Amino acid sequence: MIEIKPVEHIDAVVTIPGSKSITQRALITAALADGASTLHGPLVSEDTDYSSAALQQMGIDIDKGTQSWRVSGTGGRISEPDNDIYLGNNGTATRFLTSVASLGTGEFIIDGDVRMRERPIGPLMAALKGWGVDIESIDDTGCPPLSIIASGLRGGKTVLPEGKSSQYLSSLLLVAPYAERQAELQVDGEIIS
Repeated sequence: MIEIKPVEHIDAVVTIPGSKSITQRALITAALADGASTLHGPLVSEDTDYSSAALQQMGIDIDKGTQSWRVSGTGGRISEPDNDIYLGNNGTATRFLTSVASLGTGEFIIDGDVRMRERPIGPLMAALKGWGVDIESIDDTGCPPLSIIASGLRGGKTVLPEGKSSQYLSSLLLVAPYAERQAELQVDGEIIS
C-alpha cells in the first residue's frame, strides 16, 4: 500500500485556461461590434484558430497577442472572402459564421472536414431563409458545404424549427441587430443543449 500525505500549504498561482465556446462567441461579438475590442485570456486552440482565420477572410482585423487578442469590429459589415471558408470540424464556428456570412454581399462557401460534412445544419438554414438569405447545401444533404449568396439580412419574421441546439439560437441572435428591418424569431420546440 502507498501512503498519500496531504499537503498542508500550497503557495501557487493557478491560471485557468479560457473557454473555446466563450472565446468563439466573444470573437464574433467583437467582430460585429463598432470599434476595437480586447479579448483577455482567449483560448488558443484549433477551433479558435479556424474561427479567427475565417473572420479575417471576412475582413475583420484580429491582432493576436500572447495574453489578449485585439479585434477591430466592422459594425456588421462583412467582406466577401477570396476563398472558401474552411472550418475543419468546428461546429460552433460553422453555425455562427453561416449567419455572419449572411450580412455580407457576394458568395460565401462554408465548408469543413469529412465529419463536418455529415453534421446537419438544416434548422439554421430554414431560419435564415425566413430572413431572406439565399442559402443552400451544395450537396443537397442539409450539411456543409454551404453556399450563401449574400445581400444583407432582410429581417422580418422567421421560425427556428427543431431548436435542438442553443448554438442555432445564438447564431441568429448575434446577427439579428444588423437586419435591414426588425427581425423577429420564433423558436419551435425545446432548446436541448
